[in-house]
Amino acid sequence: MNLEPHDKHKKLSRFMCQELLYEFVTGRLDTEKQKSVDTFLSNDRDTQRELEQLKRGLRYTAQAGRAQISPKLREALLKFEPQWKKNLSAWTLWSSQRGWKILPYVFVTLALVLGLAVTKPWRPSSHREIVLVEQLKAEPDIVSPPADVLVEHPSIKPMVEVSAPAPTPALVPATSIPATDTSGVVSPVVQKEDEEDKTQTAGAITRGDLEATDFAGAWPAIREKIEALGGKAAGNVELGWMRKKDESYFHFSLPESNRKELELFLKTFGPVRFSTERHPRVMPEGQIRIILTVKDGNSHDGREEAETP
Repeated sequence: MNLEPHDKHKKLSRFMCQELLYEFVTGRLDTEKQKSVDTFLSNDRDTQRELEQLKRGLRYTAQAGRAQISPKLREALLKFEPQWKKNLSAWTLWSSQRGWKILPYVFVTLALVLGLAVTKPWRPSSHREIVLVEQLKAEPDIVSPPADVLVEHPSIKPMVEVSAPAPTPALVPATSIPATDTSGVVSPVVQKEDEEDKTQTAGAITRGDLEATDFAGAWPAIREKIEALGGKAAGNVELGWMRKKDESYFHFSLPESNRKELELFLKTFGPVRFSTERHPRVMPEGQIRIILTVKDGNSHDGREEAETP
């Protein structure tokens, strides 16, 4: 360690003396500085201990430098650690010195890979427009009529095909001709009234209410019986639709000849009431349309509730 000319006459400190110990031991100091270090060492025990440790180290390194090992021992020392550990140490040393330079490239590569994994541009686009439609679910009166049934608008009167009029008998006083004679021939006046009644009752619907004591077992049996009698669902809901927790709804068409048998079967479950009312829908000949409501007799107290038409 070289000192500037104006520093040569300064008193040595402990730090400066310890810095000059290696040059002091190896004899690289000039005479004046050598005397200064000797003088400081004679009065400072810590620096003397530092000097002694330095001399021991130099002696050890000198002896180690003269040591010789056999080729087998050298090969064993080189293969002491596994190869993966050596590679890891070499990679750690390289990354600590120059690896930080590739960090920007690593981040860019990861961002590209993540973007491709999320967007997947190689797949064809399959975007579908979803249209939400609000639909009010209500039970319609009946489904579209069969093809063989002619549906007429309520505002349009049905055209009744009238056959050619029969020859009218000679006019006689009404008091002298009874409504029917002994031969069973119906007079023209009575025949006209019958035609009017048929026109009025051509479109009709029968509504029924049944309060079953065993509701859980009644409505499935009723559905099976209706199907066995040739009944078919006439609305948009299935037979026995659970309109409420304790109320089943049947809307069906039935051969008119099986109505009595159905009524007798329904009476086995509880009191049943039927009523017929006019309706613009005309059923095929021999078919009737029935709306039957089966209620749980244990939960209904006889109150009339609004029915689905």
